[in-house]
Amino acid sequence: MKAEGALAANQMKAAKRAEEAARTIRGALAAAAGALAASDSPALDAQVLLSFVLGCGRAHLFAHGDEPLSAAQNADYAALLARRAAGEPIAYIVGRRGFYDREFAVSPAVLIPRPETELLLEEALRLTRGDGAGTAADIGTGSGALAITFAAHRPDWRVYGLDISRPALQAARANAPAGRLDWLQGDLGQPLL
Repeated sequence: MKAEGALAANQMKAAKRAEEAARTIRGALAAAAGALAASDSPALDAQVLLSFVLGCGRAHLFAHGDEPLSAAQNADYAALLARRAAGEPIAYIVGRRGFYDREFAVSPAVLIPRPETELLLEEALRLTRGDGAGTAADIGTGSGALAITFAAHRPDWRVYGLDISRPALQAARANAPAGRLDWLQGDLGQPLL
């Protein structure tokens, strides 16, 4: 009986230490590893989400690991961790995704820009180097990442972004600098015919 009481007391102390540790940046990240164990990149996911909650870069997390988190920050972080643990992509949770040399707003209305698409962009830029003006179309533009980035690197080109989805075109327009691209709604290349 005495041994059981000591064991229970030790478990309570360990739980209290774990709870206190989770109140710091370092502790919150450590605690998140278990919650995100099913992810391909649990540590990175935990860092991105905590950076989002705190409004800081990932480097800040490592430089200020002993910094305490408020109850509100812990609650916000827990809610985001639950969404990620349920399988929601990080980009949809934070509403942004990096692509090539820029950031884009994303939502479930668009597909998340993929690293493979950056290879397509690099090839398009390589093939059009020194060509002067031209015309390009991004069919199925989604967030507009490909069209917008290509247009930024080829300012003399006329660039079209096409999508069948009105919400996707709204997202692309919101991501684009004013007046730089033409956005058309329709199936595949039909609006250009």
